[in-house]
Amino acid sequence: MKHTSYVNGVSVVMTLLVLSVGVNALQAQKIRALTITGRSAVSVVGRPVMSISGASLAGQPAMVTLQGRLPTVIYHFSSSCGWCDRNWDNLEAVAEAARGRYRVIAVSAEQGLKAYAEHRALSVEVIEQLNPAAERLLNLTGTPKTIIVGADGIVTHEWPGAYTNRVARQVEELFDIHLPGLSPAGSPSEAR
Repeated sequence: MKHTSYVNGVSVVMTLLVLSVGVNALQAQKIRALTITGRSAVSVVGRPVMSISGASLAGQPAMVTLQGRLPTVIYHFSSSCGWCDRNWDNLEAVAEAARGRYRVIAVSAEQGLKAYAEHRALSVEVIEQLNPAAERLLNLTGTPKTIIVGADGIVTHEWPGAYTNRVARQVEELFDIHLPGLSPAGSPSEAR
């Protein structure tokens, strides 16, 4: 009788172990799918974004209306982000290729970015002191991050990170361009 109880107990433990491994495998598959598609766990694709606000580089209030205009490429950056510095040539290439078809703006929660933008000779519109509500709405928790908002005000694409590998290929395909690649680490793109 004791032996039967032991065998039954082992059978229950083994069954639970197999079920646990199965559940973990399914969860890992879901996580891999998120990574492969480029979506974060909190994707903003499909979210409506009618406008965002902040300040111009001159320190004046700035409201960017996203609905009813050209689609907008929003590039989220910070002045201390090395990947952002290395990615500026790519964003400038996107801005050049998108001219007349998309509006391209760079946004940051920081303030006092005029010297930063001038030092890098940025041609894109820069909005600083981005409204915290817009940061939450667009899930701007890291830099760099690129988001495209359609003319209808709905987010159509998002790419966290610099334009490397899969992200670079997707950006090149969307804008029908060849990106110049990342600037070398430690030497942000300055000469234009």
